[in-house]
Amino acid sequence: MLGAAGVVAMTGVVVAISVIGNPVSWAGDRWSDFKEGRFEYQTGGGSRLGEGLGSNRYDFWRVAAAEFKDSPVIGVGSDNFAADYLRDRRSDEEPTYPHSVPLGILSQTGLVGALLFGSFLAASLGGVVRVRLRGVEPLGRGIAGIVATSFIYWFAHSAGDWFWAIPALSAPGFAWLGLGMRLGADRGLGPAPNWARDWGRPASVGAGVAAVFAALSLALPWTAAVDTEKAAESWAAGPNAAYDRLDRAADLNFLSARPYLVEGAIASRLGQLRRMRIAFDRALDREPDSWYATLELAALDAIQGDRRSAFDRLARVAELNPREPMADHVRQGLLSGDPTSLQTLDATFLERYCERLGRDVGPHGCTSG
Repeated sequence: MLGAAGVVAMTGVVVAISVIGNPVSWAGDRWSDFKEGRFEYQTGGGSRLGEGLGSNRYDFWRVAAAEFKDSPVIGVGSDNFAADYLRDRRSDEEPTYPHSVPLGILSQTGLVGALLFGSFLAASLGGVVRVRLRGVEPLGRGIAGIVATSFIYWFAHSAGDWFWAIPALSAPGFAWLGLGMRLGADRGLGPAPNWARDWGRPASVGAGVAAVFAALSLALPWTAAVDTEKAAESWAAGPNAAYDRLDRAADLNFLSARPYLVEGAIASRLGQLRRMRIAFDRALDREPDSWYATLELAALDAIQGDRRSAFDRLARVAELNPREPMADHVRQGLLSGDPTSLQTLDATFLERYCERLGRDVGPHGCTSG
């Protein structure tokens, strides 16, 4: 089998060289593609694996590395990559994640998070290796090897992609890892050490308390997100009901600015300018770096004749999101004395949002198709 594998490998090398030519030049070209982001993969096209290496991952990773350099101990905070990338990007993309689990952990949770995650990996994979070395029947050892290989692949793939955020792909990997650690639990791996027996009950109580806290920390933001989503979908049929949902969402998740951002957008569509200003001001209280809320308020200031405030807000947008084209549009309207209408601004953002979802623009939002 090893001999056959060697023949296949050599054949592959020969074929590859005949196709790509000089491997050194080819590798240099691919590195340039990767670093410069020459190509953009489009959803619905051919396989992205055949489109070259010119995505903007190099730029994503550059910004993530800069985040880690700026805050190496505790990071910049979970899911805070998007705002920093908009500020420092060299592309026109607006990713939520740095497309790399290791870089995401380092940049957003720092060395503290990296050590915690590394300890988890060591304990989990160590448990599976223990089954392999001291374990059970050959079938169990084989399963342990498969489990370890599957998880290592998941981790290696997630180092250069964002597919880890898809539960259907990541949940099995962690589930298999847990199953692998239990394969030999009742078959000769030895009794639990004394310290484990002595601390078993306190540890169980502590784990229970932590589980309740974790459930609440997930359930409340999740409920707020559901209310926000329903308000965004149903506001045209009942604006007051949508506002009630958003108020409840803002209370349930007191850290998120999203309920107020959605409320401001709805108020803008309905021409309720006072409510729009209050909502976006509240959003900025929770998220001072929200370029979207700042730009909406700049456009509103321009319409209402407060030029100084509008210019100040546009300068702030330029700091937060220098490549945002609508900021220039609002600035040109302000300079020409013909301010950009809120309808134009909202329509542009809605079209951009629907395009990224692969949907058409409907009268009150993106179509569901």
